[in-house]
Amino acid sequence: MYMGIISALLSLITVSGLDSGNPSASELLDKYAAGQQGLQSFIVKGKWFREGSSEQAPTMVGLPGVSRFRYDSEFEGRFDGNRASGRTRLWGQVNPRLDVSKEEALYQSRLWDGKTFFQYDTSSMRPAGVCYIVKSEKQNRERDRTATTIQTSGNRFELGYLPFTDDRVDSVIRNGKSKTVRNAMEQVRGSPCYVIDADTKYGKYTIWVDPQHGYNIARATIKKSPGDLLMQAGSYRLGEGEVYSLSFESLRFEQREGLWIPMESESHDSRIYLGGGFEETLMCCKVSGIVLNPDHNALGSFLPDDIKDGARVSVDTAPGIKYTWQDGELIANVDKVAIDQIDKMADEIVAKEKVLDANRPTLARLTVSDLLVRYRDTQDKLKSFVARAKTTIEGNADKRTEERCEFRSDGNRVSLHRFSWDGAMTTKDKAGYKSLLWDGMSLIEYEKAPNSSKGKAGITKDKKLIEEKLAVDYRGAALLGVFSGDYVRVDSIIARAKKISIREKTEKIGDTQCFVIEAATERGDYTIWIDPDHGYNIAKAVVKRSKGDLIQRSTRIKRTMSFLLENVRFEQIDGVWAPMEADMKSAVDNREVAKVHHLRTEFILNPDAEILGSFIADDIPDGTAVTVAGDDGKYIWQDGKHVLEGWDNVGR
Repeated sequence: MYMGIISALLSLITVSGLDSGNPSASELLDKYAAGQQGLQSFIVKGKWFREGSSEQAPTMVGLPGVSRFRYDSEFEGRFDGNRASGRTRLWGQVNPRLDVSKEEALYQSRLWDGKTFFQYDTSSMRPAGVCYIVKSEKQNRERDRTATTIQTSGNRFELGYLPFTDDRVDSVIRNGKSKTVRNAMEQVRGSPCYVIDADTKYGKYTIWVDPQHGYNIARATIKKSPGDLLMQAGSYRLGEGEVYSLSFESLRFEQREGLWIPMESESHDSRIYLGGGFEETLMCCKVSGIVLNPDHNALGSFLPDDIKDGARVSVDTAPGIKYTWQDGELIANVDKVAIDQIDKMADEIVAKEKVLDANRPTLARLTVSDLLVRYRDTQDKLKSFVARAKTTIEGNADKRTEERCEFRSDGNRVSLHRFSWDGAMTTKDKAGYKSLLWDGMSLIEYEKAPNSSKGKAGITKDKKLIEEKLAVDYRGAALLGVFSGDYVRVDSIIARAKKISIREKTEKIGDTQCFVIEAATERGDYTIWIDPDHGYNIAKAVVKRSKGDLIQRSTRIKRTMSFLLENVRFEQIDGVWAPMEADMKSAVDNREVAKVHHLRTEFILNPDAEILGSFIADDIPDGTAVTVAGDDGKYIWQDGKHVLEGWDNVGR
């Protein structure tokens, strides 16, 4: 009996001692961060390979089943505490349809020189390469170019930059919901390590901190479950059935100038996608050489000296202008003689491009889920805006209607103000007027004919009704991804499709090779062209509905119908690509019934809605008759709200 009590007391003393002797999670993260301070200036070279297998979701037809991939890379990374450079050559079986020899390796270069970001890529099909230059201070600051450029280095995991976040792992854990240190240390390759468990918005993290090797991370795991954020750049959360996991381990450390440096690592990750399908990957990295505190200025470490003459270049601050890189400088392609020659040879150029497109290899394969995630991420950045636009609608019998509208949204509340005239019954000076407002609680609809002094208003609490009203009354709804006949965004419809596939080859829309998704849904057949050069927005869409397909909320059609979105033009607003202009056509039984041209004349991203009064019903005149859904009372509009008709001002 006494021995049992003594054993229990000894056990309690041991646990208590471990508790009091262990550093806290914050102290361990501080020690890790202090070690990383020694890696503020370096040049690193090495190799890595990545191999694995994947299988498309059961709904994705026309694509291979289980496929394997294996590709190798040589990399060089440079960093001085602010500026960063990453250069990579990559070859092998990148995906089932792209096998690259070492002699024709893909080349990827990312450079942050402290003010400007350069993204440069070459391939055998584009030996001179393509470069995108970002000069916008706001966009570079939001993406933290120092961190994102370091991520392009092959040893990014060893530097603490784990998948899907721009922040280093210690920052992710510090900002987590909770973090604890396990009582007992655990061995990793013979070294006793402290173990930190953390619950973050990006999932559950566990890291093993090795005090014998400079408090570096000897091992790390990540587990993402439904509801966790997939990545830092975006708001997509894993859906039901989606899972992501990672295990990383440092295989070898070396000491240089008193600093312990991870030199070799191995990581395994796996992902189960929405609707099925999976990917499993092994990645191994080996640093072949590292130089600490080099003279970067003397070496020219952060100069764009790898961009080849003849490279095609675009600059974010000069949308629409194409440049050529020549002798380290940008040459604008605006020579009038050249433009005249190109105009004369247009037909020949188009014919040649068609031949090139037919023989051009596809872009790196992305799944439907990947593309939809990228599309959603861009739409999330476009939730809060003010858009002013003009629209032309051409219908049967040469009927033509002109509209001017202003649309406002903050991701929850929306408002629409629209003037319209047809040149016959109404004119621009005496236009019809309609407004819609969802203020987060009520839908307020107001309409006034040209000859009416007050018009009429209606109020309802049904939030679904605003979706229906906007789909019909806002001509720019298709630019929001809501197509004619639908009340929800197209990615939601495709996510529930009966069959989904990606065309084997990309297709050119304008100057961009686009991914093409085809989906058979209960609402018809959808084909959308996703533009990777313009924020993965939709560059074109075709919807074909047959007898029996759903339209609107739950109506089944009795005739064939179609919708076409094309000629979409994008502009970059504060670093985000936004659709600014498009043509739309609707047809019934193959007969065109409406043709719409919508042009956004002004687009303000992330305005101050409260200062602007964006979601206040300030356009309804006092005395306007108001109907309230579910209420038989007689109301009028007075002083910014509806009141019972005849209600005296006294006592308000």
